[in-house]
Amino acid sequence: MNIGVIGLSKIAAGYERASETHIGAILRANTKANVVCFDPDKNAQDAAKQRFGAIHIGDEADALKCDVVLISSPTSTHYQYVTKALTQRHKPVVVCEKPLAPTYEQGRELVERGDQSGQTLIVNFQRRWVPGVSQWCAAANQGQFGRRRASVFYVGPETRERFIASASHALDIAGACGVTAENIDVYPYFDFSVEVRCEQSSLTLRKIGDLVPVWENIFHHIAKGDSLPCRAADHLPGMKLVDELCPA
Repeated sequence: MNIGVIGLSKIAAGYERASETHIGAILRANTKANVVCFDPDKNAQDAAKQRFGAIHIGDEADALKCDVVLISSPTSTHYQYVTKALTQRHKPVVVCEKPLAPTYEQGRELVERGDQSGQTLIVNFQRRWVPGVSQWCAAANQGQFGRRRASVFYVGPETRERFIASASHALDIAGACGVTAENIDVYPYFDFSVEVRCEQSSLTLRKIGDLVPVWENIFHHIAKGDSLPCRAADHLPGMKLVDELCPA
């Protein structure tokens, strides 16, 4: 199976732990995967090749020809690369880091293009769709656990990029639970973490630090036709789903 990686960003190739990068996860999940990487920065290409070894460096067209196209380039380029991936005649699965595009209108346009072409388009972001998280949120929104309040923890603003990235994940989960600004407590914290607590149950979600199950799902989807959730299945390393009685 051929996996095209466009953009050798930190999440694609540069995290301190190789297993937390997309390339590391791909190679662990499917040792036979042929990973074709493109980045206009030759230094980024050389660093990725030296680190992972078993990858191939190609040009943009080579990456777009693959069965799966992962777009992990700068945000300003997502729209153009997703557009190109959705116009390939072989209709690859397209995985894009958030956001799909700089504007809502462009994002909707890409979603509609994916629907029209019959392609799978995944935004590697929406943790609210993890099986188990979505079930808990639905039950909470139906009032099954009683009165609700939430504490949202996210990284302090050491850099603008880390602040925005972590807070967006946290607030996405809070929004899925129907939490409003009036019942969110925000604290500086080392890394992404959310706790949503009701009178009779609570959900705790910390940073998912292993991307392997995401790629296992993609491989099973292509090879076996298995359904493909937006995120990986429950109980990933670093992720805790808590469903327990809590004092009011």
